[in-house]
Amino acid sequence: MHVSDSRVLTMPKGAAEAVASSDTIVVESDEILDDKKAAATLFANPSLTMLADGSTISQHLSPEDNARLEAGLKERGIVLAAVSRMQPWLIASSFEMTGCEVRRKTAGAKFLDQKLASDAAAQGKQVKGLETLAEQAKAMSDLPTELHLKSLIQTLELGNKINDVNETMTDLYLVGNIGAMVPMLKVIEPSQKITDADTAAFEQRIILDRNKVMAERSAPILGKGNAFIAVGALHLVGDQGLVALLRKQGFTVTSVN
Repeated sequence: MHVSDSRVLTMPKGAAEAVASSDTIVVESDEILDDKKAAATLFANPSLTMLADGSTISQHLSPEDNARLEAGLKERGIVLAAVSRMQPWLIASSFEMTGCEVRRKTAGAKFLDQKLASDAAAQGKQVKGLETLAEQAKAMSDLPTELHLKSLIQTLELGNKINDVNETMTDLYLVGNIGAMVPMLKVIEPSQKITDADTAAFEQRIILDRNKVMAERSAPILGKGNAFIAVGALHLVGDQGLVALLRKQGFTVTSVN
C-alpha cells in the first residue's frame, strides 16, 4: 500500500531480509524519490491533469456536492479556485488520505515503496522504476471524466467514513486478503452511482493494463537476479496479476509464508 502507516512499513517476515540482501530495488516509478520533481513531472503535461474542455470542476457538480468539495478542501488548507480546473481524479486524491496520513506526510514521512527506494538510494543501491509518473497519469486520464466525477462524489459522500474505508483496506492488506479490496469498495459505495461497468473499466485500465507493462519490464531485471520489486498490492492478485504474468514468463513465484 502506498501509505506511511507503521503497520504497513513493518513488512512481513522475510521481506526486510530480502530487501537488505538485494542489489536492486524496483518500484512502480523511481521518480517518487524526489517529491518536488515528481510534482513538476506530473503537471508538465496539462492534458493529463487538467480538464480538457476548459471547464471548472464546479460546473460538473451539483450545488450540494460543490459545497461539500469546497468545505472539504478548506479543511485541508486548499482553496477551491486553486484546483478548480484539475481533473476530478486528482482532486479526489486529496480526500482519499486519512487525517493521520496527511499529518505524517506533512511531517515528512515516506510511504512504503518511497521509503524502500529512498533507503536503497542512500545505501548506494540501484533503484529502478517500472513506469513513469506520466504513464500513470495517462492511465487515469484515459478513463472517462464522468467516471472520475462519480468517484469524486462518492468520496465526498463518504466524508469521515473514508477513515473506516482505509482502515478496512489496511486490515485486508495485513492479513493478505488483497483480492477482497475492490469488492469491499463496491459494497461501501453510498449511493451506488458507480456501476459494474465503471468498476470493470477502472480495473482494466488502472490495474490489468499496467500489470502487463510491469511484467514485461520486470522480466529483464529479474533475469539479472538479486532484485526486490515493490508495487501496489492490487497488481499482484488474479490470473492477470503480476504474479501470474511472471509465472507465464517462466519465473518461479512462491509465497514467503
